[in-house]
Parts: sequence; structure tokens; C-alpha cells
Amino acid sequence: MNHQNTRVTSTLKLAWASIIILSSIISCSPKKQNSSFTESNSNLVGLASYYQMKGEVDTLIIEDYFLHPNQIDSIKFFGNRPAQLDNKLVLDWKATTALENLEVYSGDTIFSILIKKSQKQKYELSFEGNENIKLVQAKGEFNSWNPGNSNFIKEGNTWKQTLWLAPGQYQYLFVIDGAETLDPTNLEQVSNGMGGFNSLIKIKDESAYPILSTVKYENNQFQIEGINTDNVIALWQNQEIETSTSTEASNIFTMHIPE
Repeated sequence: MNHQNTRVTSTLKLAWASIIILSSIISCSPKKQNSSFTESNSNLVGLASYYQMKGEVDTLIIEDYFLHPNQIDSIKFFGNRPAQLDNKLVLDWKATTALENLEVYSGDTIFSILIKKSQKQKYELSFEGNENIKLVQAKGEFNSWNPGNSNFIKEGNTWKQTLWLAPGQYQYLFVIDGAETLDPTNLEQVSNGMGGFNSLIKIKDESAYPILSTVKYENNQFQIEGINTDNVIALWQNQEIETSTSTEASNIFTMHIPE
């Protein structure tokens, strides 16, 4: 078994070097068995790292993964070819799953690049003003404390801005016609360390992180136990291999490493 060409990861952290396995709380789906696991197609060198989406829509630069993009025949994401702008693929997340394969067809080889759904959640800032207010902005940890980076839209006398924030806490203030003020609709506040207060946004991480452990390895066959996991995506040399679940335990996943 070649440990230089394999590794194990989950959506939580790197585990140890053997084979790429990524898991998440997603519905089970049928797996495709790639017919070719040779390294004759060297368009993609080394083990491709997964791509973390920055939002519901994101772009991926093909040249970051492939030496010869002109040798790519087709690309599929959620079963369809993604839109392309110059050398960038436009990835539009269309499911509740946490992981999805980007399938890249090059000659006789189907390469798989794991795409991980963004953890960012939608949060709306709102300020109820009046006809005398000319400009509403926000400054905080989500925009480097730069009110010029905020983009409120006025609807009547209500000013709104939609943020996409990763789990965590974010201090901020409103800037109304140049004057800083707390968010009057948000009771969460924290000391700013200078005798005043900032408003506070709390984005909870509601995901249950998967935990993977090896049950058995024998004759090039792995068995993996998953906690908080109902599906596993396994890759070998950047190509997806088939996984199956045990008839006795739905959280036991079996995969066979190609010769």
C-alpha cells in the first residue's frame, strides 16, 4: 500500500495518511466506480485538496488544479456543467448536502475534486429610520470596521443589509449619517474595552461534526465507522471509489482499495 499517494480526512480535521475519506450528514446516494485508476493521465498532479465554498455561489480557478485545462473534455457539478467565466468555474450550490464531487473528465479518466458547502449563514441587519436620514452604514468585525464596505438598501424608511457569516461572534456598530450608534433592535452587547459597548451578532454552529474511525483493514479492504455520518465519499488518486454500507449497521462503510 503506497502511503505517499493516500491520506484520510474528514470535514473536521486531517486524521492520518492512507486514503481520502470525507464524510458529512447527507442523504445516501449511489456511488460510481471509476474504471481507471492508473496514473497515466498526469493532468492533475498529487492529491487534490478539497475546495471550501465561500458562499452559496463561488468560483473555482481550473488552473489551480490542472496542468493542461485544454485537455479537459467536460465538467459536471450536481450532474450539470457549471457556468464558466474565462478560466473560472461558477459553482452554484443546489442541495442541502455538505459535500459534493466536481467531476472532471479528461481522456479516459474521471477526476473528482471534493467541494465543501459554505458554513456561512444568512443574517440581516435592519435599521428603521425616517425621511431625514441620508445614509445608513455598518462597521464591524465582518467588514474590517470599515463602514464604506457596507451596502444598505433603503426600502421606504427601512434600511437593510444582508450578511453571510460563518459561525462565530461579530461586534459591530451602525453609522447613521456619520454618527456611530448601537443597533437598537439587537439587545446583545459587549464592552468595547474603552468604556462603551458594541452590538454583538452570534452565529451558532448547528452542524454535528462527523467522527471517523477505522474498524478493520484486510486484503485492501477498509471498514470505517462513522458517528454523525450517514454517507462517505472516498477518493483514491483523485478518483472516486465505491463505498457500501453494512446490512447490520448503517454507520459502517466499506471500500476496496484498487490494486
